[in-house]
Amino acid sequence: MDLLPEELLADILRHLPPRPIAVCRTISKGLHAIIDSRGLLLRGLRGIFINYVGQDEPYFFSRPERVAPRVDAGLRSLPDIGWREAVHHCNGLLLVQDWEKLYVCNPATQRWALLPPRCKGFGDAEHLVFDPTVSLHYEVIAFAEAPRKPKIPIQPDIQRPSWLSPQELKYQVIKTPRLENIFTPPRLDADDYLRQEEPYWDKEACLAEFEMDQELLNNRKPSMHLGKSEHGIYYTALGWHQLRVWVLHEASDSNPIPEWELKHKTDIKPSFLQHYLRKDWKKAKKSWSLDRGTEGSDDRIDYGWDSSDDGVTNVEQEDGVDDYDDDDRYCDMRDDMDFLGYHPSKEIAFLGYGFDGFAYYLGTSKLQYLGTFFPVGCYHSQVAATHESFIYTPCMDDLLPDNT
Repeated sequence: MDLLPEELLADILRHLPPRPIAVCRTISKGLHAIIDSRGLLLRGLRGIFINYVGQDEPYFFSRPERVAPRVDAGLRSLPDIGWREAVHHCNGLLLVQDWEKLYVCNPATQRWALLPPRCKGFGDAEHLVFDPTVSLHYEVIAFAEAPRKPKIPIQPDIQRPSWLSPQELKYQVIKTPRLENIFTPPRLDADDYLRQEEPYWDKEACLAEFEMDQELLNNRKPSMHLGKSEHGIYYTALGWHQLRVWVLHEASDSNPIPEWELKHKTDIKPSFLQHYLRKDWKKAKKSWSLDRGTEGSDDRIDYGWDSSDDGVTNVEQEDGVDDYDDDDRYCDMRDDMDFLGYHPSKEIAFLGYGFDGFAYYLGTSKLQYLGTFFPVGCYHSQVAATHESFIYTPCMDDLLPDNT
């Protein structure tokens, strides 16, 4: 095997299902490097499924690919039921729900299965478990609902799923990091309000607007998110334009209790201002866009971003970054950031600001503009606010039925 050229060996491995490839990956460092460098085991990041408030289906925010697999971004392979949303994703399979039904589908193969009705007493927070390197079978886990105000002490048996025995009901509570005094509320500039004063406004009205907006900012609560990549489990907190990332260190002989370590802290506002205060920011290069699965959508924009490339084209490096509009340097920075997810194999956080997508590199603190994910045909941002998002990595192997 050592005598075979790497390209030929990679082509042979490419025809194997995930489980044998996973075994080959453990044989030698050479096979490990070939499989990982060519993404033979699990395909890399393909895009992000986003649920919106007021939209009937999830959108797929992605960088177009000219190579297979062609992702069913609009989930057209599922029955036409008028409304659906993504519930969970795991290694290429997507859990989707409509008004009452749950589906497991593979957007890359367009195969899907309808799940049995929910059991009575179980909530609607299902989670999908699928690892094609172990088995092509998937599991959907749901947890029983607990009464809000129980009249008697709750016994463990009441809250555990029926298939778990008392011996299996052992778990450890890991407290999340404390957020007290972690974030500093931004201070708005009253001069910016006066500079934007309309002819029919007076100074008192501008200052009243300033004070009201400042109070709203002070009362905002940070948003918290759990994320996972091959680098570990992250706890992410977003407060205004400030980002804090903790990584979980698992229990060991020296540390019997899992602990969170603050890995990254930054204020991204200067980078956002660097982008939005340019004269030509609306013409900035876009490498990602929304896809609803229409014909020809893979030719919709430029192919300018590759997450496997360590080179970063960020807002500080783009041409024209110093070409500011001296007559109007005001930029409304009152919106909150959206957290879209983590890159599955690199330390990259995907963020949204005002429906613009960005890749933030934790290692270099660089911010890269990707494109807009504002839903086409929607005319008001309040009815298109992002609700949930799921990082999508395609997989061509499953045991789902072909319903075409």
